[in-house]
Amino acid sequence: MGFTSVEWSAFSWEAFATLTTGFLAVGGAIAVGLRQTRILERQTTLQEQSVRSDIFDRRYKVFERVERFLLEICQSADDPTKETERDFLISMGEARFLFSETVVAGLQETWEKSSDFHALKRVMDHTYKTKGHYGEGTPEQERLSLVWFSDRLRTLSVLFAEMRLGGTMDGNAIKRT
Repeated sequence: MGFTSVEWSAFSWEAFATLTTGFLAVGGAIAVGLRQTRILERQTTLQEQSVRSDIFDRRYKVFERVERFLLEICQSADDPTKETERDFLISMGEARFLFSETVVAGLQETWEKSSDFHALKRVMDHTYKTKGHYGEGTPEQERLSLVWFSDRLRTLSVLFAEMRLGGTMDGNAIKRT
C-alpha cells in the first residue's frame, strides 16, 4: 500500500471553507476547554481554602474556650463559672474530631486536674467551716494546683501547636502551604 498524494487543486472553496471552519471550531473548543479547566482549578483552590479557614475557625473556638476555662480558674483560685465549664466540656467533645490525640489527651488532663482542684476546694471549705482551718497540707496542694493551671495557660499554644500556620491540619488532612 503506497502513500497517495493529495490533489490540492481538486478542493473547492466550499470544501476549503468547511475544513477551515472545522479546524477553527476544534481550536475554539480546545481553548474553551482549557479555560474551563483553569476556572475549575481556581474554584477547587478556593474551596480548599474555605475548608481550611472553617477548620481553623472551629479549632480557634476550642482554643478560646479552653483558655477562658483556665483563665477563670487562675483569676478566681476557684471553679470557673458553670457556663465556662459547659463550654470547656463541649470543646473537649469537638476536639476529638478537630485535633490530634495529643491535644485531646491534654484537654482530658486539664479536666482531671480541674476535677481534683474542685474536690480539694470543697474539702478545704468543709474543713474551714467545721474546724476553723484549711487542713494540713491543703493550702500547699491548692498552690501547686494553681501553679499547674497557670503553667498550662502560659503554654497553651504549645498544646495547640498544630494550629500554627504552615503546619499540618492533622496527620491525614490538608497541609497548609
